[in-house]
Amino acid sequence: MNKHLCSKNFQAFFDTLIADSFPSANLIHEEMKKQISIVAEDINLGQMTAIYVAPQSQSNPAPIHEVCNFYVSPEGFNDDQIFEKSYGTGENGSVMYSVNPKKGVTWDEQDLRDAEMISDITYLFSYRARLIEKVKEMKDLIESKFGPRPQ
Repeated sequence: MNKHLCSKNFQAFFDTLIADSFPSANLIHEEMKKQISIVAEDINLGQMTAIYVAPQSQSNPAPIHEVCNFYVSPEGFNDDQIFEKSYGTGENGSVMYSVNPKKGVTWDEQDLRDAEMISDITYLFSYRARLIEKVKEMKDLIESKFGPRPQ
């Protein structure tokens, strides 16, 4: 029996995201926008958007409200069916993903599971990039006050 954990297209998408540490969420989002088309046809993706909201805090001098449109199919999308999932963030904020099938497609249960998985993967890589960005900011702040770490 020939079983695989995932498709070759998904492997290519994942490999691109894991290949670099992406020092900011903005950089990985730009890469995701380029790469998501690799899997879009496989999962009949019509559109995928994330909205990130975080209140003002010590690590965020101003409240955050960012919208990232990862993908919109050239064929359009079915707005009668939508998958949404929210994730919490370390800044007491949240990220809401909304994903629709492409126009003329109605997702079944497995398609909805695929929509959730692509949301989970993009969230995890975005969160990783944001953590890398925050660690670098903290390192720079510490070094500005105390100097570079001795070798």
